Amino acid sequence: MGAIAEDRLKECFDPKATGRGREEPRAAFFAFESTELAKARAEPRTSGRYVDLNGSWKFAWAPRAGEVPNDFEQPGFEDGTWGLMPVPGNWELNGSGYPIYTNVIYCFQTDPPNIKYLGDPTYNPTGAYRREFEVPAGWLEQGYEVFLHIGAVCNTCHAWLNGIELGFST
Repeated sequence: MGAIAEDRLKECFDPKATGRGREEPRAAFFAFESTELAKARAEPRTSGRYVDLNGSWKFAWAPRAGEVPNDFEQPGFEDGTWGLMPVPGNWELNGSGYPIYTNVIYCFQTDPPNIKYLGDPTYNPTGAYRREFEVPAGWLEQGYEVFLHIGAVCNTCHAWLNGIELGFST
């Protein structure tokens, strides 16, 4: 079993499990460092309180949930053979898996929350992403709360930082 242990896989298919370690859903907003920037409707990326994590991420794709490499979330994991995936991006449109969108017939059996693709009922693609970044030292020195904003995820997402799970979301 890969990094997503059996209990985590069950959680992914439980309609009552909508997340943990995350903020309550709400409209997006950004806390600029000054009233002037906020009133000017500045882009968050122009702020000293923003780190853009978009770009190329290390990426490993597996055709079945739970087949991602063991311990990939650990800091010392060797990901030198992994490819790159643009973030934001859609892995099916970037060489991994195949697009599942159709306006004719679902490509999976409609039995929520179970996903069984037609042709291969065990197919349930899973991607593992890795990215190194530094939180500005001043943020920690000043006691800022730091939030990871994941703009879009298809299905479920587990997030780790230095091997420690931050949370899970659907």
